[in-house]
Amino acid sequence: MAKDGPAGYTSPEARKRPPGAGYPDRVAGDDEEVAVEGRSKGFVRSFNRLGGYGFVVPVGSEEQVYFSAEDIEAAERTVSEGQQVSFVLVLGEGRFEAKQLRL
Repeated sequence: MAKDGPAGYTSPEARKRPPGAGYPDRVAGDDEEVAVEGRSKGFVRSFNRLGGYGFVVPVGSEEQVYFSAEDIEAAERTVSEGQQVSFVLVLGEGRFEAKQLRL
């Protein structure tokens, strides 16, 4: 995790990050999204078809990451639990979100 102060100190922003490497060291502004470089792979944990949202778990992590059905890059805009997907992680409104989901 990023150290922003004395030895052993981890910033509150860094503690909110899901485990893994390559996360940005700054927090997005109100109207800004910060993308993590490259695509990540993971598995669909759950998907609410009526609500139009779901959660993926990146490979090597146990943390769930939110995504919207609008971000699924497929004609049907639907996924199944356990399905492997690739996506771009972005830091949106105080949390990481998966964008540009590909099957």
